Amino acid sequence: MRKVLALVTLVALGGPASAADLLLKPREVALEPPVVTAVGFDTIWVTRESFDTTAVASLPDGWLATDLTDLPTESHWHIDGRNTHGGTGAWWCGTETPQWTGYGNMWRQQLDLDIDLSAASGTVGLTYWQFVDCEWELPSPPFDTWDGGTARLSTDGGTTWSVIEPQEGYPDSAIYAFFLQDGEEDVPGWSGELIPEWEEVTFALSDYIGSEIIVRFDFASDAYNSNQDSAWVGFDSPWFIDDVKVANTDSDTYFQDGMEGAQRPEWTPRGAATPASGDWWSIVDDTHPQPDGRPVYNSIPHGLYVGDPESNRSDGSYFAPDHNLLPLDNAIEMPPFDLSGDLDMVSARIRWQERMSGDGEGANTLVDVSTDGGLQWAEIDRFDPNGASDWGERVVDLSNHIGEASVSLRFRAGTGTAESHYLYWYVDDIEVFYLKNASGIGDELPSASSGAVLHAASPNPFNPKTHISFTLTEESDVGLSVFDLRGRLVRTLARGRRPAGTHTLSFDGRDERGSALASGVYTVRLSSGGAERTTRLLMLK
Repeated sequence: MRKVLALVTLVALGGPASAADLLLKPREVALEPPVVTAVGFDTIWVTRESFDTTAVASLPDGWLATDLTDLPTESHWHIDGRNTHGGTGAWWCGTETPQWTGYGNMWRQQLDLDIDLSAASGTVGLTYWQFVDCEWELPSPPFDTWDGGTARLSTDGGTTWSVIEPQEGYPDSAIYAFFLQDGEEDVPGWSGELIPEWEEVTFALSDYIGSEIIVRFDFASDAYNSNQDSAWVGFDSPWFIDDVKVANTDSDTYFQDGMEGAQRPEWTPRGAATPASGDWWSIVDDTHPQPDGRPVYNSIPHGLYVGDPESNRSDGSYFAPDHNLLPLDNAIEMPPFDLSGDLDMVSARIRWQERMSGDGEGANTLVDVSTDGGLQWAEIDRFDPNGASDWGERVVDLSNHIGEASVSLRFRAGTGTAESHYLYWYVDDIEVFYLKNASGIGDELPSASSGAVLHAASPNPFNPKTHISFTLTEESDVGLSVFDLRGRLVRTLARGRRPAGTHTLSFDGRDERGSALASGVYTVRLSSGGAERTTRLLMLK
């Protein structure tokens, strides 16, 4: 179970610098602290980690390394009505999340059907309808598709299995995902096609009369290009099964299910374990192999590293052929931090020093963000290294998450599964910081003698309503509007001519369409007499 750790206390720093200090710099070794980036702005450190107080091979307190190829054995086969051959339900091998719908990477999903043929006679067959749509573009021989499903049969209660051939034959003779997961090079089956459609499938079962058998619908996917990473945009598939019937040619029916009601007891959906590549993150020092002659840290004496020190490439990289072509997909998660406590916050960043090497095709280094305690993650930055690089700086914008009380970030390293895929990645001197308005966003500027004053909202932070006041020294045309941090108009509160005096309006935390706004920081802008005044709001739910 994932544990959410305590939030990091904010530490204030300051000093002068240019706006270019926040941009991605050329490769360099020196590390400067984040400082003031422009007149009127200060920089505040949120958290930093140099790994220099951590023992070698031990992660800092609160850091969590995860092998993302070590997936839970959750079953995703279930009865659903989104795509049926007829009626209201069909078996669907898929899932629906807030980010994507369909199937994920490195899935192994099995649907078992118990069939009792102990009293059967005649010519017996299994017929059903299916809709298959998954990644099918041609890989390298001997494989003719990437992801797909096959049918297996067991006569000993599930101890041993053999692939069974449909009367129509399999359209694909070798599915790569089964090789990746099991080492089987010649598993036939079904995959996707340019225009998928429902098709009828028939298996002859007369050879099994007098026994009890299990038929398994077995699906496997490889490490990439599924609905999960938005690379495959098929019909929420990969596999739908409907209108299943076991009968003989004399019309004796031994099993029939159109999935119109509750799940029948003869069905057993399973999520099978897939092989894991292992956790390869560690803290290293000068005792770590340095075959390329570069230091393993940016600041003495430690650095964070992902790779394989015993790689056959002799460069410390995770090399797919060293690991039976299993993909690397390792993440290391920082402790969560708070970006909600300062109303004057203007922008937020994370920056770190890194060096890496990869094959340019299968290697990738990513940063993911979560604001729900690590339940869901979204990619916010990616770089695919092509060759080796020396130490240099990388910066990622976090401004979209200003106002979030718990922000989690993870560094994620991955490779593909081809014989040329490799990656190592060293990371050091990580800093999270933000810019704030040095004058204080809530100050009443300019003075009343200048013609208009925009007062600080009250209450602020607010939920669900706040009051916004402004004072005019003379009658004038005004506009009062709310914007998000990207500068997009959220709500117009006032527009037109107003008399001198103080005016107060209510803001209920909704946009122009009446939809409730998300928690976060918003800007209130008052336009009057050719000038503009702003203040900030923090909405907390």
